[in-house]
Amino acid sequence: MLYLTISSRELNFEQNGELIEETLELEIGRIFKGDKGDKGDTGTQGPQGETGPAGQDGESAGFGTPTATIDGNTGTPGVTVTASGPDTAKIFSFAFTNLKGEKGDTGAAGADGAPGKDGTNGTDGADGQAAGFGTPTATIDSNTGTPGVTVTASGPDTAKVFAFAFTNLKGDTGATGETGPAGADGHDGTNGVGVPAGGTTGQVLAKKSNTDYDTEWVNGGSGSGAVDSVNGKTGVVVLDATDVGALPESTVIPTVPVISTDISADATSDTKTTSPKAVKTFVEGKGYGTYSKPSGGIPASDMTSSVQTSLGLADTAYQKPSGGIPATDIASGVIPTVPVTDVTVGGTSVVSNGIAAVPAIPTVPTISTDIAADKTSTTKTAAPSAVYNEVHPAFGSSQPAGGMLPNVLYKLGTLTGSVTITLAAATDNTIANEWGFTFTAGSTAPTITWPASITGWAGNCLSSGLPVITASKYYEVSIMDGIALIVEV
Repeated sequence: MLYLTISSRELNFEQNGELIEETLELEIGRIFKGDKGDKGDTGTQGPQGETGPAGQDGESAGFGTPTATIDGNTGTPGVTVTASGPDTAKIFSFAFTNLKGEKGDTGAAGADGAPGKDGTNGTDGADGQAAGFGTPTATIDSNTGTPGVTVTASGPDTAKVFAFAFTNLKGDTGATGETGPAGADGHDGTNGVGVPAGGTTGQVLAKKSNTDYDTEWVNGGSGSGAVDSVNGKTGVVVLDATDVGALPESTVIPTVPVISTDISADATSDTKTTSPKAVKTFVEGKGYGTYSKPSGGIPASDMTSSVQTSLGLADTAYQKPSGGIPATDIASGVIPTVPVTDVTVGGTSVVSNGIAAVPAIPTVPTISTDIAADKTSTTKTAAPSAVYNEVHPAFGSSQPAGGMLPNVLYKLGTLTGSVTITLAAATDNTIANEWGFTFTAGSTAPTITWPASITGWAGNCLSSGLPVITASKYYEVSIMDGIALIVEV
């Protein structure tokens, strides 16, 4: 079988996989299959072809000015090369990194150079000021953390002062040390008195005198036999209040008033009584006068007679515990043992002289709600509201005809036009007297004439030592010992 393959430049004939003609130039026409012919002779070499025309000259290659950068890092040296621009003006950029070497060891000292020639003497300079130092200072705080110090210098060079501020020098609290070994056991104490020796069967130990441990053995009661009667009654005996001299079961024991410890909190209460401490705290909290509490406490002579009376009653007032009144808080004889006056056993009286009947329950004092009205009473105690109203004067809403009283706070409201402030004379000069009032300036500031008794001013709205009132502002004024304090809000 004959195959013809055509490539781009040559024709190849193959038969049974064997190339039978390598390069054959022919004019392609019709090809017929025939028998295999004999190998032909080698043809003569053809003439050399004509030289082709010269090609066009190519553009000359060119280069722009290369660039290079070097960083200041140390490490493994490296370089990055980038190219930009056309081939006729190619620019290469070199970026060198880590070319800086590690710091080398200090080199050996060089040999001394030859001595230089003596220079010409210079002109003497003016004498400089001698350097000086002041006394350095140092501070240390009490904080813990990373220790540090800040040094600051002040003053001229002739008296320089260095200040050292150390911080966080205090170490953290150390761990708790191990528990020390247990101490040695103490010596055994002297044996107590105990039960004295002696005595016989049926005897009991009884006090011989009021002296401690003075006891003796005495014969005990027989304690045997049946009870024949109780208080003259036999059978099933039920003792009532009349039998023992007690109050009837229907008797209602009044509740003792609760003592207030905070007058401000209980200012509306008419059922509590006040403790001296509550009165002291309340009065001192109001800042009346310049009273200083003596080390031994506030003497009664420093209080008004009505307060002394109230406190005297409060000293004896009882506050019932939440769990009820314990027997230890009740006076002897208030709640007695059942007064059995006669118990007989086997026809023999073994108990007599019973306890006396219960005395009458004392009357709980009435609580006063108006100290001024009850100032002569010695049987009443004061409610917190009464104490509050007595020591906390009512606010005045305007100036009284005779002038504003000391130790009363007046709320004068909004002031306009011309206003004259008038102060009433103090009636008690043994205490510190203070005149106080507040007001709001109207949309047009008022013109105020101040008392001539004011000799000096202090405050936040002064000009040339005198107050300047601004429209629509709120003011608080306090006058004491001729000095006035005014605050503008």
